[in-house]
Amino acid sequence: MVDMRTGRPVDLLPDRHADTFADWLRAHPGAQVICRDRASGYAEGGRLGAPDAIHVADRFHLLQNLTQAVDRVVRAHRVCLKDRPEAEAVAQPRPSTDGEQGHRAEVTRQRHAEIHTLHATGVGTTAISRALNLDGKTVRRYLRAATADELLTETAPRTRDLDKHAAYIAERWKQGCTNAVRLTDELRERGYHGSARTVRRLLQTWRDGTIKPTP
Repeated sequence: MVDMRTGRPVDLLPDRHADTFADWLRAHPGAQVICRDRASGYAEGGRLGAPDAIHVADRFHLLQNLTQAVDRVVRAHRVCLKDRPEAEAVAQPRPSTDGEQGHRAEVTRQRHAEIHTLHATGVGTTAISRALNLDGKTVRRYLRAATADELLTETAPRTRDLDKHAAYIAERWKQGCTNAVRLTDELRERGYHGSARTVRRLLQTWRDGTIKPTP
């Protein structure tokens, strides 16, 4: 049993049974708010021992319940996450950057507000990562930024080795080749020694409008 105002433990119950909790509340009258998890024993015990008290959930269990719900949804729709055939990816034309850039800015601002709101209420980085399904490094990067505009002005880094082939990649992009693996194979024939992941990261900045594909 914890006093939610002070955060200090006040007692230790011998078990999780409803009768035990109800007896404790009767012996300590005056409880107005019971902050608990969704265990049926605590719900019943609170109803019997302090019928006038309201029941609420704490931040930890709200985030935990949200995480579990999101996990169930993602697992139920995993088939939607399968990669498209390579031929389809190569045939895709370059999308309009204006609309996507505006969408990216909106998502960035919303995510920045959510992360800073949770952090301000005392939620830790790990809990935020789980609740929003984000990598811990991403959460810390958002926390370091005082405003969302700082994140929108960032540019994606790429190696100098790839810079040597920027003009060729831009030309191939205009021709409709947007597949990172295929482009990497072509670049290796031109002397590129980097990874396909670096090429994919560059193409992603063109897709979301962070950087425009100019030689």
